[in-house]
Amino acid sequence: MAVRLGLLAVALVGCRLVAGWDAQVGLVAGLGLALGLPAIALADRTGLSARLTAAETMALVPVTGMAAWAVPLALGLALHVRFSSVMWTVLVGSALALDWRPLSTTFTLRGRVEPLAVLLGGVLVAVASSQWQPALGGDALFHAGLIRKLLALPGISLGGVSPYLGGHPHAGYAFPLLHAVQAGAILLAGGDPSAGYTNLTPAFALLIPVAAYGAGRALANPAVGMIAATLSSWDSATRIVAGLVKEPPFFTFVILLPAAVVLLVHLYRERTGRRWSAWTVVAALEVAVVHPTYTIAVLVMIAAVVVLDHRLWPALVAATGVCAAAGGWVYAVALSGGEHRPAPGAAPGQLITAGGHALASSGQAILAHRVELLPALVATLVVLRKGRSPWLLPAALSAAMLALVAVPGSGTVLTAAVSGGQAERFWNAVPWIFMTAAALAAAVAVARTPRRLCALAVALAASSVLLEHAGFLWGQGGPRAAGWPAPSLHPVVWVFTLPDLLTTAAAVAGAALLLRRGLARSAAPSVAIPTTPLTPAALLLLALMAGPIVRDAPRLLATLRDGSAQAAIRNLVTPGVIAFLQSHSRARLPVVLAPYAEPADGIAYQIVGRADVYAVAISEAHSRATPRDYPQRRREDVDRFFSAASSETVRDALMARYRVDYVVFDLRSGSAQVLAALRGDSELSQVYVDPAATAPRYGRFVILSRTGP
Repeated sequence: MAVRLGLLAVALVGCRLVAGWDAQVGLVAGLGLALGLPAIALADRTGLSARLTAAETMALVPVTGMAAWAVPLALGLALHVRFSSVMWTVLVGSALALDWRPLSTTFTLRGRVEPLAVLLGGVLVAVASSQWQPALGGDALFHAGLIRKLLALPGISLGGVSPYLGGHPHAGYAFPLLHAVQAGAILLAGGDPSAGYTNLTPAFALLIPVAAYGAGRALANPAVGMIAATLSSWDSATRIVAGLVKEPPFFTFVILLPAAVVLLVHLYRERTGRRWSAWTVVAALEVAVVHPTYTIAVLVMIAAVVVLDHRLWPALVAATGVCAAAGGWVYAVALSGGEHRPAPGAAPGQLITAGGHALASSGQAILAHRVELLPALVATLVVLRKGRSPWLLPAALSAAMLALVAVPGSGTVLTAAVSGGQAERFWNAVPWIFMTAAALAAAVAVARTPRRLCALAVALAASSVLLEHAGFLWGQGGPRAAGWPAPSLHPVVWVFTLPDLLTTAAAVAGAALLLRRGLARSAAPSVAIPTTPLTPAALLLLALMAGPIVRDAPRLLATLRDGSAQAAIRNLVTPGVIAFLQSHSRARLPVVLAPYAEPADGIAYQIVGRADVYAVAISEAHSRATPRDYPQRRREDVDRFFSAASSETVRDALMARYRVDYVVFDLRSGSAQVLAALRGDSELSQVYVDPAATAPRYGRFVILSRTGP
């Protein structure tokens, strides 16, 4: 015991020393301890590591690691203990539970090459992702603020991490499991939590190829894993995912769902015992708490496996039951009662619409300048039609998920269930990388001879370049990101453009073929997966990527050299305001009354993301999932407070209602009459003012302290 605790202490000191040298590297080490150590310990104690390859065990780290945090975090939230107590319980318990003997057999000398190669790939992606790291803004401010409160509160609770004093849980993150892991990594590395949250990007990006490789390896062999990891990493870099992977939606899509595929593979192949069913349920429950909306996606994936083998239905029933229970709990603690606000609609071009009604995900959004997805569409239909194939499982998963988003009518159902703003994202869950990898592996087997292989590679490269630059399929990109739907394509049949027709036809055909297999009511035949040589697979992958490389390589190289372009944001909260609020905290976290409206997400929203405070009101876009806190009424009260028509009595009553400690006034947009009234209020005294020579991108603010009860 003493040796293990000593090693843990050495690791903790090393993590802090590394963070002092480089904050991002320190957070990689911090996440390795906060997530990796509990993951390995739990995989060891439950027997997973003995039944999986090293690469598969590594891919499951997000699932097993968060599972180890779940019970201590739930108890900590219920008992209102310090977050550090929860973290030390997890880390010390993991250190004591870890048995090195299974690890020594799993990571044998012969087996070390593969996991080390996977880790090296993860490190390369992590280094590259640091150049995609966005500034702290948008949804990231909410997540950073939640983590700040986990670390600052003397006792954590479900409502304590709200942006409001005495608030209720956010419906999307009512049980902050992922945030707790991130808070643990930040606490271990040290430093400011908000800066730490932005610096977590490389640590989470490292997991992208690890999860994809492990799933591809489980589905087939190392060559398929390599292709899947490469495709996933490229797709993340060429879209906005590389910089946002630490946020719950993208973490779920590119890390958690591929990790769940590993479990589904073993559930499908072994078909005996309760181990894989239980872990499948755990993975589904984690999706339900990390981002409840995407529970639908993981349940559809489990259903696809059940279609292939009806004997696995208990896993689907159990997963559905626990997810429904989690959804009911979220509704009870976060959604029932309060204000009713209309759900946000989808961004233009993300959904096919007719007469104002969503039909399905846009084909242009799904394809998104991804030539590498096209082989997956074709291979899925070929495999399902053939029936007996080693690639039946990835084909079923792809068909089921494509049906979820692209069969006409799916958009109507998803929009009604989770709102248009969430339904537009579901195409990210289609596991096409594994089917493309399977298609390339099958092509290697068909080619056989080097001459045929080279001829196939040349044909594939030529087709890739041609298709990538064919405007009739992709349009000309869009205003927000490369490949974003643009109005340059026009409907060919009714409201369907050519990309819409392509994805819709593939979705309908795939769903029909999968349904036919399900109605056959027979277990899927077991077919051995052939070995795929790594070099030929890499050659075909390079050929397939010729078009995307020609198109995107200059932009990617420029980003690697100069960093990603950051939006020019004005009226930012000044460092002086944040420093003052951090250095003048009271017995409890102070409540700040500040303007909530745009630009730059609103002053109040910026403050709760960068300082250990509560706000009276935040912007509408960031408060839709907290109806029990009456966010609209709060905004109306803030408007009344800053109105020139309000009296001192009204303002004092509002400050008393919300237990306000500080008022932040915007000198650049606020009324001089209101400022004079605030300065004359007997309950307020000016305690800070920004200097006149403030940089143009910042606002300029006055802070007034409330002395009343």
